[in-house]
Amino acid sequence: QYLLFMCVDTRLGNNAISQLIQYTREKHLSMVSVLPRKGGRFAVDTVFSTLRFFWQLTTPRYIDMPVASALWLVQARALEKAGGLTHIEHQVEPERTFARLFAKKNTYRFLVGNRDLGVFYAKKWSSQIETSVRIWYPLLGMQPSRVFLAVFGQYLFIFLPTVLLFSGII
Repeated sequence: QYLLFMCVDTRLGNNAISQLIQYTREKHLSMVSVLPRKGGRFAVDTVFSTLRFFWQLTTPRYIDMPVASALWLVQARALEKAGGLTHIEHQVEPERTFARLFAKKNTYRFLVGNRDLGVFYAKKWSSQIETSVRIWYPLLGMQPSRVFLAVFGQYLFIFLPTVLLFSGII
């Protein structure tokens, strides 16, 4: 009845899936996506993994739907009605297409994970850079120079100021 998509760096607590399905049923939703919590101890990669989703959390909803590729759950029947997966097979973030569609029908929710839900993110710093390149490369016309500038800009204007702020506080 439901399909669960998640990235390799997402970890689930014992009841996470049942809680998501229950929430989806109670709210009569077609799809939910979850921004995972950072699991484990505090480290520099904790800040970076959270900041990776900065734009998801701060972009106004009327501009674009927030969606987390780390974990999304969709009703199989709703996915079929939306045309299935074949028409989005070459998209970098296919979940965004479905989130937009279901949001128009008010059957989509973006959730920020918490300890009770039990959806965690366990990604190392080196993987953060690889993910940025993998996502940006097709979106920027497969031009290495554009990707370099985008990734460099992302780290320079988002991550570096955050590191400096935390360093100053500490």
